[in-house]
Amino acid sequence: GVGQMMSAAKMNLSAYEHSTTFLSSDAKQTFEKVVQLVDESCTEVRLVSHNMMPNALLKHNFDAALKEFIRKLNQSQLTVHLYTEGLESRLDTKIETVLYRIIQECVNNVIKHANATTLDITVLREENELTATVEDNGKGFNIANEGKNEGIGLRNILTRVEYLNGTVDFDSAPGRGTLVAIHVPI
Repeated sequence: GVGQMMSAAKMNLSAYEHSTTFLSSDAKQTFEKVVQLVDESCTEVRLVSHNMMPNALLKHNFDAALKEFIRKLNQSQLTVHLYTEGLESRLDTKIETVLYRIIQECVNNVIKHANATTLDITVLREENELTATVEDNGKGFNIANEGKNEGIGLRNILTRVEYLNGTVDFDSAPGRGTLVAIHVPI
């Protein structure tokens, strides 16, 4: 994987450093900076890979991990309802991890932007498809404007759903909340 390639690059750079004579101290400093960047990249890749699989998914199946995530939310201002069906058996690890992150992103968007009081999350597993919906009663937003301005959270969701070869629909308007509907083939 990427981590192994980065480690191999670091080893090759170290071997090169010991077998060459630098023409100037600037050249040696530049080379050392490259080695340091590769070393930091190795550390970063290791941290990212450890954080990719949420701890809740390591301990539980997808259904239980979602319930644990919802349980940890402060529900004094936002009441969250979670309905799941067909999630008794494990899904593909990639699907579980990415969909968990998508739902986290949706919930974080609601908490940060929506001023909602209720949030309904539904995840249904059917024969060939997994459907997840996240719906809030918040202030909503103009989807056309969001695409032009910030929308980083929405782009993250879209990119992750595309990674799973799925589709996502955003339905929102100012004053009427937001519905995010995700369909992923399984």
